[in-house]
Amino acid sequence: RLLCYYRELGWDSRGFDVVDLNVAVAKEIGYDARVYDLSSCTGILDINDCHLIACYHVLEHVSDPLVSVKKIHDSMSAGTVFHVEVPIEPNGPYIRFGHLFPFHSGDLENMLEIAGFTIIHSFITNSIERFLAVKE
Repeated sequence: RLLCYYRELGWDSRGFDVVDLNVAVAKEIGYDARVYDLSSCTGILDINDCHLIACYHVLEHVSDPLVSVKKIHDSMSAGTVFHVEVPIEPNGPYIRFGHLFPFHSGDLENMLEIAGFTIIHSFITNSIERFLAVKE
């Protein structure tokens, strides 16, 4: 959806997925899609020429999101904005949805700061946390 939205705005965009088939389908319909596994974070994450990284409901699907957030930060150029959202799951991860990490209130903010981001905006409810953060 986001790739479609940005393409309609006339912006260059690319998407990443861990599933080869998803990437193949996205490429077939004209999107710039690439394979990358944020669980293992091995190899090059090719985002150094991006101005905005959107990561909605992704980090709860990796076992150690701090490693993923650090990889994203380290792969970005200075001035790039990271727009990220996670669900808050105080009673444990929703395994039926494939969630591996149960975010509690404040977890994502702490991870962003540990990774080196400067938070420029937040939107927090009892069920989600969303941040705009920048790499200085």
